[in-house]
This record gives sequence, structure tokens and C-alpha cells, in this order.
Amino acid sequence: MSRVLLGGGVRRRVFRLLLVSLPLPVFPVMARGALAWAALLLGCLATSPAVADLRILHLDVGMGDATLVLDTGSGQSLLIDAGNRGDGRRVVAPALSALGIERLDYFLASHYDADHIGGFDELIEAGVTVETVLERPGIKPEVLSPTGRDTQYGEYLAAARAVGARLVELIPDCRPDHPQLRLGADTRIQVAAAGGRHLAGDIGFCEVGEQSLHPRRENARSVALIIEHGRFRYFTGGDLTGGGARSVPMEAFVAAQVGNVDVLKLNHHGSDTSTSDTFVQTLRPEVAVLSVGDGGVNLRYRLPRQAPLDRLAKLSPAPLLFQTRQGEGGSYLGAYVENRHIVVHTDGESYTINGLICVVDERTQASEGGHCR
Repeated sequence: MSRVLLGGGVRRRVFRLLLVSLPLPVFPVMARGALAWAALLLGCLATSPAVADLRILHLDVGMGDATLVLDTGSGQSLLIDAGNRGDGRRVVAPALSALGIERLDYFLASHYDADHIGGFDELIEAGVTVETVLERPGIKPEVLSPTGRDTQYGEYLAAARAVGARLVELIPDCRPDHPQLRLGADTRIQVAAAGGRHLAGDIGFCEVGEQSLHPRRENARSVALIIEHGRFRYFTGGDLTGGGARSVPMEAFVAAQVGNVDVLKLNHHGSDTSTSDTFVQTLRPEVAVLSVGDGGVNLRYRLPRQAPLDRLAKLSPAPLLFQTRQGEGGSYLGAYVENRHIVVHTDGESYTINGLICVVDERTQASEGGHCR
């Protein structure tokens, strides 16, 4: 795989030229911070290939997750997670508005922790409508707390019902010719894991397995997706666990069926629980994306941890790492700490990530060629 690198100064000059040349949409009411995010977002989107049929936007929500998948050919969209409380109003809704998106075809909560669903009701309050809410199978959190108040999941579910969204469960399925989701004709989405069920088996043989999980194993129940557009392949798995810190090794169960990917979104914000050796050695990404925050609650968690970053760096060649923020933990040699959204564009043959241009990888797990250079 080859890469054309733009030097930092060149990248900044190109970005500024693109930014000042783009007309900003007019928003009825928007804070100065939200306008800044819209400008940054539009600047990122302008650095696409000549044809950019799929966009994956990793929104900078700090210590949380929100990822928009948009097929520009069909106009269909999938939002995975909505960040924490406040993120829906401050970050996610302005980003959707900057793209002219008032209706989401699909919303998926990778799992039901507050830093993934806390901003969902704020999107609805901001006027965003959702056609279909995708749910995992099996155990769900309680809707009411012991005091009778709505839990975070209860608020999320109430918002989904208030907007009239259909609720549809996602279940892993081995049949590659029957993807669970399509965003238009060219973007296929396969469920690798959901609610403890998962794809399993070696290369060339697939079956669906299921783990018996304790009700509190919320991260292990994360929904994991393989997203394909042409020859481009991408994996995202919420807070899917990999066996570290006595967690369930869900990553190892799905690794062989996921196979080589071009871009890997690191699970669980770079926590010790995830990014296992088996997982990264099997997926062998050329680029990794890390959603992480500075300060706040991360002063307690200290993410990303050094061990998962070291496991990633052991790959040969080592992937490029893009981070939304520096975080409060370990470091990765040559990481791109963007302090903004991280945007992937692909036409199925090439892709860009915040200004770096790559060609879709064709290498197998055993080969060493094809990395972005």
C-alpha cells in the first residue's frame, strides 16, 4: 500500500485555503464553538479523493464515541453512538447540520454506557429524526433506576420512541451475500458481534457462536461491525473486550472472520481490556483511529494505556495512528494527534484520512507489503 504524505506546513496551508474558500451554512442559532467545529468539519470534508462515495467521520467528543457513516452516492447514513451528555448538543448535532443532515437512516448504540448514548436524546431535541434504531439482541439495561427515575438507557429508549423510530435487532450472520445493512448499493455492513453472539471459526469456515455473559459485562456485549465499500474495509467495535483485565476475549473470537482491514477503530478508547495481540495481528490495519479525551474523567482512567499501543506498534509495518485527542495515558511514536474530527473518505480504491492519501490495501495476513508509505 502506498501513501502520499503532505508535510505539516503544506497540510496546514492547504487546509486554511480550503477552509476560507468554503461557504459555511447558515444556522438559526449556533454558538461560536459550534461554528468552529462546523468550519473544521467542512475543511476536513474538502480533502476527499476526486470521488468520495463513503465518509466515516469520527467526531471529537472527548472521552466518548460518535461515528457517522455516510454513503454519498445514496445519501444514506448511520450514526454509531452519540457521545456523552452535552456532546449531542455541542458536537454531534452541529456536525450533522454542517453536512445538511436532518434525518438519520440508522442509529446504533454500540452498547449502552453513558459516553456512547448520553447525547442521543439531545439530537432528538435538536430536531434530528431517526428512521431506524438498531439494537443488540439479549440482555438490555434497566429502564428505571431503583428510585423510579429513568436510567440513561431509559432516556435513550424514550427518545427513540418519541421520534417514532423503528427498533430492529442486529444479529451476526455468516452469509457474506446477506449483509445485515446496506447504505446504498456499494456500502455493505456485516455484524461481527452483538450482545455476546459473534462470528466464529477459522478462515474459510464461519459459524455463529454465543458467550454466556454476566449481566454486568456491558462492554463484552458491544456491537462490532465490518464496513466494506468496494475494496475498502473498516472495523468498529465500541468497547468490545479482548481478554485484558480479566475481560471476555471477544476480539479473539471474531478476529479470523473479520480478517485484514484498512482502517481499525481501536476498541474501548485504548483501554487495557482491548486491542489484544491476536486481534491486531489478524486484522493488521494500515491505519488505526483512537477516540479519547483530555482531562476530566480521563484523569482517573488514564487512557490510552501504553500496553495496547505497544501491541499495535509491534505490527510490521506499524500502522499510522490518528487520535482525536492526546489523552492522559500512553504515547505512540508518530501519532497524529488531531484535536478535531477524524474523517475517512473512500471511493473503494483509495482513501484519505485528514489529508493523508492511501491506496486500499491488498495484502494478506502473512505478507509484509502494501503499507501506506
